[in-house]
Amino acid sequence: VEIMPVSLPPQELIFTQWFYADCLADFYQVPVFSPRHWEICENFMRTAVSGGRNMMLTPVFGYLLDTFPGRRRTHVQLVDVFLEDGRYRFGYRNLDKWLDLCKTCGVEYYEISHLFTQWGASFAPMVEITENGEKKKCFGWETDGASPEYAAFLRAFLPDFLQHMRARGEDRKLGGGIFHLVSDEPPQEHLEHYKKAKAIVADLLEGYPILDALSNYDFYAQGLVNRPVPVLQHLQPFLENHVPDLWTYYCGGNPAGYSNAFLAMPSARTRFIGTQFYQYDIKGFLHWGYNFYHNQWSFDAVDPFLNSGGEGFAPAGDCYWVYPEKDGTPLESLRFCAFYQG
Repeated sequence: VEIMPVSLPPQELIFTQWFYADCLADFYQVPVFSPRHWEICENFMRTAVSGGRNMMLTPVFGYLLDTFPGRRRTHVQLVDVFLEDGRYRFGYRNLDKWLDLCKTCGVEYYEISHLFTQWGASFAPMVEITENGEKKKCFGWETDGASPEYAAFLRAFLPDFLQHMRARGEDRKLGGGIFHLVSDEPPQEHLEHYKKAKAIVADLLEGYPILDALSNYDFYAQGLVNRPVPVLQHLQPFLENHVPDLWTYYCGGNPAGYSNAFLAMPSARTRFIGTQFYQYDIKGFLHWGYNFYHNQWSFDAVDPFLNSGGEGFAPAGDCYWVYPEKDGTPLESLRFCAFYQG
């Protein structure tokens, strides 16, 4: 065997697989942003990067994903918010620590978490705000996402946040994508909510990609989102219309004949997506479950060693690609390795 002195060129594909710091706090029963929590996050982040993930979901105001309406997940908020004399002020101590950790681990792009609730963009996230020295839980499921109160909050936050990122010299790291509005695969009845949500922030985010799962080409043609992420089996119309910088994703129920990374699939089927990325010049790939250790709607935490499908709401293996070892490190699954080979 002759070993040639050749290295792979830098990875071109942007790959994000949603990283849930709250699931790590829940599974390991450690306080959010405690020293141990940061240590565990670093362990999981380093492994994520080693498997090709170069974009990191960054929870500025927590996670709005897979949560039953009216309920709240363990709160992970990287940005401190203060309300003083009717004006908002923002602190970035934990955000900077998160971004520095991302850089240390080799992350190249930041994916700013969702500014509105999933499945409709209808409501605001819950935000912890300190007023007169007292932390309060504000907004949330009780707040219309298009309300004047939440719109005023976003319009105070986003310019301040972008200025902070520019001061760090890292606002262009958002150029890989990415802000989320979020209404995963919006049906017709959600479009008005989505349009209202976008109208609140569109001028503030001009020049930055807004990325959301969107498989209906007609919605993209209306200009609702400038970086659509169609599901793999609905990619064809986007390819035929030469959508630039095209992304794709897969999750959940998957038709026969398509690639995915479920436990029941042979590794060749998981690896083959790499060939498709190359064939169709795919710019980015998104998957929702790097370490989702909750059941459906995040009612409870689950042990992924004992329950591989979130208590049955997802195909086995879809919720996570790494297992949580007792020592706070991730154990790579076979599908984690097969996807990276692809």
